[in-house]
Amino acid sequence: MNLSEVSTELIRIASSLGEKAPDRSIVKADLSTVLDNLDVDKPRTAQGLQDESQEGEFVAPVGQVIAHLSKWLTAKYRIDASYRSYADRVKGPWRDALVEHWYTHAKQERKQAYDIAMKIVALGGDPMQTIIDVPPAPANLGAFCAQLAQLELSAIKNGRITIQLAGENAPLRVLAEQVIYTDAQHLDDLRRMCASFDTVIG
Repeated sequence: MNLSEVSTELIRIASSLGEKAPDRSIVKADLSTVLDNLDVDKPRTAQGLQDESQEGEFVAPVGQVIAHLSKWLTAKYRIDASYRSYADRVKGPWRDALVEHWYTHAKQERKQAYDIAMKIVALGGDPMQTIIDVPPAPANLGAFCAQLAQLELSAIKNGRITIQLAGENAPLRVLAEQVIYTDAQHLDDLRRMCASFDTVIG
């Protein structure tokens, strides 16, 4: 019996209590039937909306998974803001092309942040964020590239931790793999863009 059916049956039983002298044995039997058919042993999300085991079990409590996803979400917002901030500060004859490219990266980071936030909500959490900081860097392309590369490497690390926490939960694992793939592409782009500068990119 699903939650909607339980609700309907309880309303029916409650309505019968408004009658003159309801038959207690019938009411008791009806309530017993509802309880017998209510599957309380199935593991459920915080809001009880779905069976987690259908998607695969995490290797950690759902609260720990949400906490890590929140940390990862902060990192994605940080990268988004950094791409846009550094793009606004960059100078040189190639400025327009680089600005367009970095703004595209920022847009992809925002899309990933949205996907992570929606997963947090689906697990019963709140993807609230407060202060998002941009790492300080001197106004030159080499410094910008070095900072962005470190942010992408940190994001990839967060994605790898997410895969470990996902365990048998295929949807979360696939989400993490997709995000890591895009971050790796961004990192490769930075390596190509900054190849002519004395910048060490991991």
